[in-house]
Amino acid sequence: MAIPKLVTFSLVPRALAGSLRKQGIGDAESLGRLNIAAASAALADSAHVSQIRSSVAAERTKWITVLDELTLAHTDSQASFIFSTQADRSPSRGSNAGSGR
Repeated sequence: MAIPKLVTFSLVPRALAGSLRKQGIGDAESLGRLNIAAASAALADSAHVSQIRSSVAAERTKWITVLDELTLAHTDSQASFIFSTQADRSPSRGSNAGSGR
């Protein structure tokens, strides 16, 4: 069984990309190092981490409210994602059955 190769990419300003390539950095593995360095710097900034946590929590609360209003089942998430069900759009549901609405 073949192991698939991991595909990664980085979005950086053109000048920085050129400079990195001159240093021999540009393949997926070395750009992964750049991503790790950026993530490490971001995590070291405790004010940034706190702001992101608050922002994610606020958005999660908004989405949970919407899902509850739509009566869609969802996970009780504490992460930056929420798993939910899809509304049943079958023709037999509701008074608009067969009307195309």
